[in-house]
Amino acid sequence: MARPYLTLWAVAFAYFVAVGLTSPEVTRYVVGPLHASTLVVGAAAVTFSAATVLARFRLAALIARFGPRPAISAGCVLLAAAFLALHAHSLAAVFASRILVGVADAAMFTAATTLVYEFAPAERARSAMSYFTISIYLGLLVGPVLGETAREHLGYGSVWTAAGLLGAVAAALATTLPQRAIAPDAAPTVRADIRTVWLPALLLGVGTLGSAGYSTFVPIYATWIGQRDCAVDLAVLAGVTLLVRLASAPIVDRHRPEPVALIALAGTAAGLGLIAIDHTSRGLLSGTILLAAGQAVAFPVVLSLAVQRAPSGARTRVVSIMTACHDATYGLAGVGCATVARLAGLPSAFLFAGAASGLGMFALAIDHRRRHT
Repeated sequence: MARPYLTLWAVAFAYFVAVGLTSPEVTRYVVGPLHASTLVVGAAAVTFSAATVLARFRLAALIARFGPRPAISAGCVLLAAAFLALHAHSLAAVFASRILVGVADAAMFTAATTLVYEFAPAERARSAMSYFTISIYLGLLVGPVLGETAREHLGYGSVWTAAGLLGAVAAALATTLPQRAIAPDAAPTVRADIRTVWLPALLLGVGTLGSAGYSTFVPIYATWIGQRDCAVDLAVLAGVTLLVRLASAPIVDRHRPEPVALIALAGTAAGLGLIAIDHTSRGLLSGTILLAAGQAVAFPVVLSLAVQRAPSGARTRVVSIMTACHDATYGLAGVGCATVARLAGLPSAFLFAGAASGLGMFALAIDHRRRHT
């Protein structure tokens, strides 16, 4: 399965370079050329989250029935269309694009994540997911730097075009993936799903709130503290995440996921707290490094914890619930952090996101005590 796994990795890399190209630029575009407020930025994030959550559960059933490959291909095509739509230069186009990106993410990410677990033996599931998600962070490392450079020299239109072309490349690569690696999952009950994933879903949500709040508002925060842009900070976020994930991937399979998740949440909370307190470029960079170290292991470990606790035959739906929680959190980050930022200032938004990770640490400790008493 080495060749299909590498193909899937390449598809995800092209997909997330496209996402990374546009990540800081959409925020700048909304508050710059379109002259909208930070609340509109938050509303756009909510639109994305609503679209992906609504689409994800229906798509999970289709993925279980027809296999992951069609969903991956369709998601990449929708991503390309979403970014090309931004050429319309209007807020309506931005919101339409967010809807398309949400549906694209629901299709591509659920299917790709399911396929990783199909390719990997059970004893190597966490390391396989760690290595796969390196494609995400490598894409998010390359994308923002290219996007900022393209915008500064060629304008926003060049960013939208490049992202659309990368989505098309990812769609072409996806056509070479196998139709299905194993037999489809049996249909689990929703009640069993909720009992299985409530804690992993909470941990993923509070951890994601930190990274989502950071990526949504750091372009504005960087300007607020006097920086020209946030390209270096975003590159450091993705780069440190990449390096720590590479270093930790062989290790995570040898340790129970709960302690690793606790360390990840602690790093996330510490990084965001430092950014909230130290309003300098040094504070932003140092906080970014701590945040990245925490996020490096959070997603693969927590997702694998959910799959590990899942009933037999429930993998696709559990993955769908977890990734829906991940995406829904982006909407909560948009609304929650935007509201806090408007009422108490940008630093308080980062403090709010960090406190959420502290809540996750508390819930994990309570669950550990319940299971061992």
